[in-house]
Amino acid sequence: MDYLLNFYSDKGLYQSRAEVIDNIRDNNIIITRVRLTSDLEKIQRRQFYRLELIHDIEYRIITVEEETLNKKLSSKDTSPEEIEEYKNRLSELDRQWEKVSINDLSGGGTRFNTNKIYNSGDKILIRMDFVAGGTYKRLDINGVILSSTKLFNNPGVIEYRIEFKGFDKRDREELIKYIFEEERRRRNNEKF
Repeated sequence: MDYLLNFYSDKGLYQSRAEVIDNIRDNNIIITRVRLTSDLEKIQRRQFYRLELIHDIEYRIITVEEETLNKKLSSKDTSPEEIEEYKNRLSELDRQWEKVSINDLSGGGTRFNTNKIYNSGDKILIRMDFVAGGTYKRLDINGVILSSTKLFNNPGVIEYRIEFKGFDKRDREELIKYIFEEERRRRNNEKF
């Protein structure tokens, strides 16, 4: 029988396949001898470095209505009057932003707390301002709510985990650049 073994070390997590050669009993302790049937493979636990920080953002939930209007706008059967009507409604929806502070940030997602109730799977648009490489940036990032957790030490407040989706490569690189500049700035401040 083939087993998947995980090895934890100072240098990370490794994985290999193995088969049982034999079992030995020594003072009521069973010792299993195995032979690795594949090379040790380093397992990357996280795709992006995550920085704990408090940073103000704006966000809004992308509604089904908004998705429908955007689809109708891209339809060839839409009249000029309908296009105008849809754009006006989308403009109204684009004014409904909430303000919160995120708890952490990575190139793949973020977390924030709010008293608003949303569902896992809800689509979200996050607007974030920051300075990277000495240049002011504003990103509008699409995401999806992965999970929510009620905070026991803060009744009525819910922590949401967001995964970024459909993120432009250049924008993601700018965000990652900001994250590493922030980390470097913190380390430099700790030295003094």
